[in-house]
Amino acid sequence: MTPYDEPIYEFLGERVSTRGYINLHTMFREGNQKKKIHVRPSLNTQGAVVSTPHLAMKFPWASGDIITIDGY
Repeated sequence: MTPYDEPIYEFLGERVSTRGYINLHTMFREGNQKKKIHVRPSLNTQGAVVSTPHLAMKFPWASGDIITIDGY
């Protein structure tokens, strides 16, 4: 764990103390295409659009394709 003592804030503005963070990676895969990214900044980094009601996420791929990940 990497030490980190700056507070973070919940959605309602309540301050939450921190002790540190860990670097996690996740793998996005569709067919034979895959991409490994850091979890913390992943949605912004990927330019992802998330739809909670549809349990889906879409993001652009290097080839220009739009990748869809379904959560069901």
